[in-house]
Amino acid sequence: MASHGCGRFDASPTVKPMNSHIKIRGKNGSRSRPVVPPLLHSHDLPGPMSLSRLSIAGTVRSLDGYSGYWADHGDTLYGRALIVHRMIPSATAACMRTALWVWMGGAFPETVDVLSGSHYRTLRHGRPIRVFARKVGHEQLMKVGELDITSPQRTVCDIASTARGMSGAAVFADRIADLMHMYRFTPDECEAILAMNPCTVSAPHARAFLNTVRLYYEERKHAKADAAGTVGTVGHVGREMAKRDDLGGETPMEAATTETAETTAAMKGSERGSVTGDGDREPEKLEEPTESGRPGESATTRETS
Repeated sequence: MASHGCGRFDASPTVKPMNSHIKIRGKNGSRSRPVVPPLLHSHDLPGPMSLSRLSIAGTVRSLDGYSGYWADHGDTLYGRALIVHRMIPSATAACMRTALWVWMGGAFPETVDVLSGSHYRTLRHGRPIRVFARKVGHEQLMKVGELDITSPQRTVCDIASTARGMSGAAVFADRIADLMHMYRFTPDECEAILAMNPCTVSAPHARAFLNTVRLYYEERKHAKADAAGTVGTVGHVGREMAKRDDLGGETPMEAATTETAETTAAMKGSERGSVTGDGDREPEKLEEPTESGRPGESATTRETS
């Protein structure tokens, strides 16, 4: 479970987290240390109530009644990796829900999940250590700072394999869909990892869970596509309005539309009657009725008849 052959990671969530690395070094080449410790204990503070007050103020997020971590560290990928690295036993790698917390943040999980062949009965900051003795390939392990951790794809597969009977499975499916969009991978990549171990007892349940995840994933994909289309339409309207301001009047599109409408109106007017140069139609001349009441018949015509 050592870091030999592990993948490396880049801090940017917009880049696919494969074969990249985070390493912060000082000017003399030594690894830099944060000014504020990632984990804070009550004995590090002036009084017993300091940790409680810092937690109420939102500066520290409490793990138990005696320790916590700085909120600023919990808001960054490297900060979360540093916190977990100080919590897990040596020669282990973060996995499952602990790995999901490192990749995504949020509320700290109720257990500390690690890959190891050993057993640990001592609580770490009020949380039990949950051990998973699984064979994980080097290509599915990564290194964030000094923390060995399963890749986002492998993390999804591990959570999916234990999804049967999991409380709040829909919430996990929703978060995993966010994880996929953040680190730009698809459910197909996770299914490919499951296909490498088809005889695993939990494989059918894992595939069923991934099908649920796929629904959330596709929903977000369509929502982003619709949002991108709306932004494109708004941008087009904005460009037309800018052209109007630049021209001091109608845009070329509006001018062409107006000209077409005027031409159509003129053609309809010519069918009903002649149109003057000013655009006003001349009234039609109607014959006045004669004494007989029929138009065009004069009195002389009546006498002759």
